[in-house]
Amino acid sequence: MPDLTVQCSPDGPLVHVDISPSTHYQLANFPKGSPAPVIQALFLVDTGASHCMIDEPILAPLKLTPRSGAFVRSAATGKQQLKRPRYDLSLLLYDQNPARGWFHGSVSVTAAEPNSFDGALYRGIIGRNVLDLGVLFYDGPNKQFRLTW
Repeated sequence: MPDLTVQCSPDGPLVHVDISPSTHYQLANFPKGSPAPVIQALFLVDTGASHCMIDEPILAPLKLTPRSGAFVRSAATGKQQLKRPRYDLSLLLYDQNPARGWFHGSVSVTAAEPNSFDGALYRGIIGRNVLDLGVLFYDGPNKQFRLTW
C-alpha cells in the first residue's frame, strides 16, 4: 500500500496539496497535452470535517464556476447553516515529493466562509470525503501522521 508520512507542524497535521480543475473538466476544456493550471497550498487534515473546504480566493487563477452549493455549519455559525459554493477539483496530497502523492481526480470541495483561514498557514481542509478513502494513523507522541491508500 502506498503511504504518505508527514511530520506535524505546530498548526497540526498539514499536507501539501496541488489543486487543479477536476479531471472531467480538464478532458472537456483543455486540448489534449495542454496542462491545466495548478495551485499549491497547505491543507489541514481534519477528521472532524465531513468534507473538504478551501479558501475561495486561491481558486481565482483556475477561473472555475461553482458546480453547486452546499450548506455548511461551523463553530462560528452555530446552528445556522450558510450556503457556500462547491467546486469539483483534482487534489494531489503529498509531503515534499509530489511523485509520491495521493491523487484524487474529482473531489467535491466547498468554499469556506470568507476569512475562515486568516492568520493560518493552511488554505484548506482535507475532510472525511477524502480521508474515508484511505487509512489515517496519528502518532501523537512522535508528532506524525500517516495516510495509506
